[in-house]
Amino acid sequence: MRTEPLWQARDLILARSDDVCDFEGQSIRGVECCAEGLTYLLSTNYGWEMDLAYLHWQSGEREVRATCCNSREPRMHNMCNRLRVSVNEAEDDPTRSWMELMQARLDDRSNPDRPTKKKATAVELLEGAGGLHPSQVFRKLGASFGTRAEVLGDTSSRRDISCVAFPGGNLLVPPIAFVLTRVLPVWNRYAG
Repeated sequence: MRTEPLWQARDLILARSDDVCDFEGQSIRGVECCAEGLTYLLSTNYGWEMDLAYLHWQSGEREVRATCCNSREPRMHNMCNRLRVSVNEAEDDPTRSWMELMQARLDDRSNPDRPTKKKATAVELLEGAGGLHPSQVFRKLGASFGTRAEVLGDTSSRRDISCVAFPGGNLLVPPIAFVLTRVLPVWNRYAG
């Protein structure tokens, strides 16, 4: 059973299911284990729907992924259970979470319907999301958006990667980040 919509933007509606899914497989770090997850339904006016899951692995890892899509487009099916987004706990504050916002793109000429992840600037995230401003979307949800240096104070070689930080109990930012960085760029055939 689906609940009321949690988020709506243009031709998209994200709703959370009452279901909790059990999942077995490999976590993002490749650990074979089980996970429990919250499930979401992404409905579109394009004639297709996608099921998303926010998984909490026994290994302690968290991620968001698409689990199923009824689109006739191969590019949409090719992201299911493949293009995942890690949800990390902030080192200095265990009540705060963050996600790197790598972007799915269709730029491989050998397999044009197989999306890959690429580093993306704020402008590229905006373009890939079809003009939805990630900074505005995340700000409305009480999250911080910018580079890892700006948001997390990161000084590593990954400091220029876009990210979002939010309260750890926020169950809306992770699936919306997935939609903005994975689903929409692939649907829009964004190549950067």
